[in-house]
Amino acid sequence: MAKEIVKINIDIFIDSGSYQSGRENAEKHIRPIIQIMTDEDIKYLLEQILEEQGKRCQLIDCQFVLKELFQETINTYPHTLSLWKNFYESLDWLRKEELKQMIDNFPELKQLKTEPF
Repeated sequence: MAKEIVKINIDIFIDSGSYQSGRENAEKHIRPIIQIMTDEDIKYLLEQILEEQGKRCQLIDCQFVLKELFQETINTYPHTLSLWKNFYESLDWLRKEELKQMIDNFPELKQLKTEPF
């Protein structure tokens, strides 16, 4: 059941029709499920964002939730680091430096406490 809810929420987020709905859907549909997302869910989300960016860029203002997702899950799923790096390298968005710094500095993040955005 949880896996289905996560996929539905990711799909709602991906199907956002505007920048505003992207931000709203990030808040309403991604943030609440971060704690139950698996490594497969993270992979699915990142792949869907990359696929969608070729069609439209309505998720470009949602980096806040991606940073939070990375911070909240990378210690549980350290093997997803390569997914995150590939995601960042394939991303055509501007202002992605903070996300890159978090990914590049992952080992140091283990000692840092994460704070909500």
